[in-house]
Amino acid sequence: MNPLLAGNLLLDSSVLVKWFSPEADHRLARQLRKDYLKGECELAIPDLALYEVANALRYSGRFTADEIAGHVRSLIELELALLPLNLSALTTAVKLSLEREVTVYDAYFMALAQAMGMIFITADERLFEKIQGLGFVRLLRELA
Repeated sequence: MNPLLAGNLLLDSSVLVKWFSPEADHRLARQLRKDYLKGECELAIPDLALYEVANALRYSGRFTADEIAGHVRSLIELELALLPLNLSALTTAVKLSLEREVTVYDAYFMALAQAMGMIFITADERLFEKIQGLGFVRLLRELA
């Protein structure tokens, strides 16, 4: 087992989208889902991720409205740990956003992972360039 999978992982929407769309590194993302289903790791997402995934799938041009709704429903049915709004993490996210010049949305995922003692996994290389060096952040490709 990959040592990164030993703890709880908070997934970025960029990883979740790859579960449904054949983008670069989609096999790694789907393997992560398989590992979760086999009980080899624990996965969490903020509730915000559901909206972000729906939006990304909508703008991909690959899916109908019913397919998008089905994909979001499947995320819920997987029983990932779905984390509600955390105001303390949001405050941290605003600060992190300003420090690292990333969106508050992206910073929220990281701040929540940090607050929960989780590893944040992203497939967004541009985001990773801005946030690398944070000890709890990993790029999806590192799981290969």
